[in-house]
Amino acid sequence: MLSRIFFAAITLFWLAMNFFLWRSQWGGSAQAGTETPVKVVWQKILTAPDNSSMEIYDHDRKIGFCHWTVTSGEAAAANKSLQEDYAPGSDLPQVSAYALSLDGNVALAESNRIRFDARLTLATNQAWRDFRIRANVKPMIWDVQASAATRQLAVKLEQDGARWERNFTLAELENPQALLEELGGPAAALWAGAIGLAPGTNGLSGMLAGARWQAHEDHMQFGHSRVRVYRLEAQFLGRHVDVFVSLVGEILWVQLPNDLTVRNEAFDHF
Repeated sequence: MLSRIFFAAITLFWLAMNFFLWRSQWGGSAQAGTETPVKVVWQKILTAPDNSSMEIYDHDRKIGFCHWTVTSGEAAAANKSLQEDYAPGSDLPQVSAYALSLDGNVALAESNRIRFDARLTLATNQAWRDFRIRANVKPMIWDVQASAATRQLAVKLEQDGARWERNFTLAELENPQALLEELGGPAAALWAGAIGLAPGTNGLSGMLAGARWQAHEDHMQFGHSRVRVYRLEAQFLGRHVDVFVSLVGEILWVQLPNDLTVRNEAFDHF
């Protein structure tokens, strides 16, 4: 069970990162027919009027929940301006960035859960600025931070009062097998090779560039009604992932490998 949750967490993280890589390099291309440009769907997610409260399932057994929130710099600036008696009729500040957050917890076993809190900041062109994720798996607390400006990745681990930390450059992540061998020993390096991160494969850049995102208009059964939705799909490490999004950008359903699903809590009412 732990290995499945671990794979799902890694999949979610790298799917997000490879989407931003794809967006910066190929985001302008769109195919005709029933397909929808991926950047159009992503922009709807960034500007959705509501946040998404989600429940996590292993097959049909609920094992956790998470909450997805997107805040624009425009909203934050507007709130601050109102608090400072912003003059009516004046132009409101424009969007300067998007702040994405995902927090929740997942059961690893009957007696233990992993609590996580992730934050990602994007510029208006959807280029990432910084990233942070904290995960609490008793008795360990992991804290990972990355910055596009400094091109640094900081990893901290706390356990039983002891603390370990290490800084990496983003260039070092291009050889993840060596990095995992340093952090986790030969077994971790073998695991990296097994999922295609061996030397000579262009590291993470090669893996991310190899992912293919597509978006289509689709339908979902919502109670007794069929509703139109967008479906984002990708192949990642040989696994298929589907993300269903409402026409206004609310995340409805995420289908992960091994029949792990993340479902909008609205489905509980149907």
